[in-house]
Amino acid sequence: MRIVMTSVNVLLFTFITGMIISGILMPHEVFGFLHLPVGMFGRRLHMVSTAWGFCLMVVHLRVHGREQFERQHLGHIDSGVEIFESTSDVDITFELVMD
Repeated sequence: MRIVMTSVNVLLFTFITGMIISGILMPHEVFGFLHLPVGMFGRRLHMVSTAWGFCLMVVHLRVHGREQFERQHLGHIDSGVEIFESTSDVDITFELVMD
């Protein structure tokens, strides 16, 4: 599993770097003074790096998110709710005003 996660992290870093490079190459209005020939290479680099980058981000977040949620104890509060014992139900009404 460690080899797989290291591979995912290296590939994710590579694709994020591709996103940054293609993001610099694409907008001629911002970086026009650099006179970089973009052509189809920049567009393809952008499309490939963003598509695969987001797919790898999902894999990365899924693995690390699962570890985070397994460590947390969610769903039950034991203390600090005593102040709500003396409250009662409150009726709330909403009115739609159209001018």
